Amino acid sequence: MVELDVEIALQQRQLEDAEAEEEDDPIFEVDLGDNISEELAKMRKNADKLDGMMALMFEFISERCRRSVVVGSFEGMTTGGVLTGNEKLMGGDNESERLLHALLIAFHESLLCTYKCRCVQFLIFFACSFSTRFTSAFTRFLLHQVGNEQIHAEARIASAAYLASFLARASFVPLSTVLPPLKHLLLWAERYQIETISKLGGAPARLDVALHGVFYAVMQGCLYLLCYKNSALGKPEAAGDREVIGELVGRIVKGPLNPLKFCQDAVLIEFERCSLPRP
Repeated sequence: MVELDVEIALQQRQLEDAEAEEEDDPIFEVDLGDNISEELAKMRKNADKLDGMMALMFEFISERCRRSVVVGSFEGMTTGGVLTGNEKLMGGDNESERLLHALLIAFHESLLCTYKCRCVQFLIFFACSFSTRFTSAFTRFLLHQVGNEQIHAEARIASAAYLASFLARASFVPLSTVLPPLKHLLLWAERYQIETISKLGGAPARLDVALHGVFYAVMQGCLYLLCYKNSALGKPEAAGDREVIGELVGRIVKGPLNPLKFCQDAVLIEFERCSLPRP
């Protein structure tokens, strides 16, 4: 499924590039119509195949997880720990727990660092909607990956992006579940910036994505998440959290590593509309 997902994304990119070339070079009479039609037919065939597989998996996950929720088997699930080597993320022997565990293993081994995968990850997002315990396990796993200096920066950057996207877009995740990992990421970013600058001994900081890629990915993820949760943070009961987060963000973005320089424009524009208190 992952290979099919990526293949569709690549086919779409190739079609867009071919159409752009045809529009940009009207002088040359090159008929790309047949080639584009063939590639479009292949992409649609692959998309239909992936749609069918995804529908079957959604149905399978729903059936197993709903059954467990009804009988209350999630009450005994343990989720302490993250995927480090052969360590288990979740205990329990019932069918649904084995399924959720398998999905998380598959995410770690096949999805996390796969470029251009757009659909298959929604299987694990969907599974999280049936269990707050699994949502917690998935979140902790991604947080651990972000902070793990023993793994490649690509995996850490991808983990930051997945975590921000999941917490921002999953309507079933309440603000009370979003805030702890958000604060954790911001505190990590602040600590990283302080430690990095202290090691320079007064020398100017290098604004280098290759060098500080994880830091910049974490900050973009946090700002992205804040854009989605701004209205919830504006409620009176969230006033304290809003102030703490606003102060943290203010200190970090005004720091020498200048994370706003490397954020996507769309994220920056939306973030500027947020009214977080800043020092």
